[in-house]
Amino acid sequence: MTAPIQLFCGNSEPQKSNIHPIKNQIECLKAGGGIWTSTYNSKSGSDWVQVYNSLWGIPEEGIDGWLLTPSLNARVYKIDSFNDLIWMYQNYKRVLADIPDFIKMINFEKMAQDFDAVHLTAKGKSETRHSWPINLHTWDCECTHWFRWCFEKVEYIGKIKSVHICLLYTS
Repeated sequence: MTAPIQLFCGNSEPQKSNIHPIKNQIECLKAGGGIWTSTYNSKSGSDWVQVYNSLWGIPEEGIDGWLLTPSLNARVYKIDSFNDLIWMYQNYKRVLADIPDFIKMINFEKMAQDFDAVHLTAKGKSETRHSWPINLHTWDCECTHWFRWCFEKVEYIGKIKSVHICLLYTS
């Protein structure tokens, strides 16, 4: 899968040297380390920007944004359906003696040996956020978790400010 241009928001420019190795976490269905992005949209910023704004509000001064151009060679696993999540779980199941079997976890450390990133599409999010027996309920929006640096270009685009999307419904 060739990943589209990604948006990274943070206090400082994303750099290869700042990426920590992927580590499984007990308390969260996400892995630690790597870098998180969301697909860039020139009108709304990204799905992540929209979720962040709705939950906490973007500060009046905005948040710094960088566009990241993924390498064409990046090995990205795409979750676009519940079946994609099931495949990921069956191939990268994480079993812990202290965790009951009804809690389904992914071994992201193992997955990072085969893939450079995992991308959750908007459709994938809607199908997996509250799915059973495995779900991605802590993944709040379309996003990509990069396990390592896979970017050919980084471009600062300035401050991203609150974007309000108005929808007009007609009957």
